[in-house]
Amino acid sequence: MPATWREDLFTTSPHSPAARRTASEIPGPETAPYDPLDWEDCPACAEAQDQCRYHRGVFAGMEYQRDLINTALTDHAAIDQLQQRHAELEAKAAQSAAADASTPTT
Repeated sequence: MPATWREDLFTTSPHSPAARRTASEIPGPETAPYDPLDWEDCPACAEAQDQCRYHRGVFAGMEYQRDLINTALTDHAAIDQLQQRHAELEAKAAQSAAADASTPTT
């Protein structure tokens, strides 16, 4: 192998699509942190000098769940739909339980 194999492997060509990416489009490190709960000492976050892709994804998922919960607690139409769906699921579970109880065992 030539002495420049590392540079050849990890350097993009100026003609490649990856060379035209902006700083916000460049993905963070691939490595997930060793301890998912320890984001302050995450080596991948330190390498990226920002949140790593793992922690950015966890944060985005938590924000999405927070928005869903806020909607479920404050939007009256959503509350009505959730209550209706819950009643449908309870009725279905009760109906299947009744069907199982009425089935004779041999």
